[in-house]
Amino acid sequence: MVIDNQVQSLIKKNIENIITKQGFVLFDFKIMETNRGLVLRVLADYKHGGITLSECAGLNLRIRRFIEQQNYFGEDINIEVFSPGINWNLKDKRDFLRVKGKNVRLWVKLPGIRVKELSGRVGEVLDDRVRIISADRSREVLFADIKKAKQDL
Repeated sequence: MVIDNQVQSLIKKNIENIITKQGFVLFDFKIMETNRGLVLRVLADYKHGGITLSECAGLNLRIRRFIEQQNYFGEDINIEVFSPGINWNLKDKRDFLRVKGKNVRLWVKLPGIRVKELSGRVGEVLDDRVRIISADRSREVLFADIKKAKQDL
């Protein structure tokens, strides 16, 4: 089943409203066809992380009610709601706010250097950069310079 981009945008907007009203942030939204049928996948968390499994289940129920009321799909749809998790690629301000105070590993493009690996604790998170605090120094890194970043255990 092919879903029109305009319909997907409308569904996403409504789901984001549902999630926001519950105090969460929408990190990702996808509607895709799999061998199990149509899947609506939603990644949500608190602004500073910490969503629980029962909160994901509650969001799943609210989203399911909305989808059924609007009758967007003439067939069954699997709805999956979960948090971005530790393997989520950190890209922007909201991603780093979610892991503020936690350890991360970054691969950064710095002037005159191909790519440098940095690690440390996430400090201040600004609109266009993040402060990474390591044992020997504190460094601000522009989001635009980050090639890859993951939470580090």
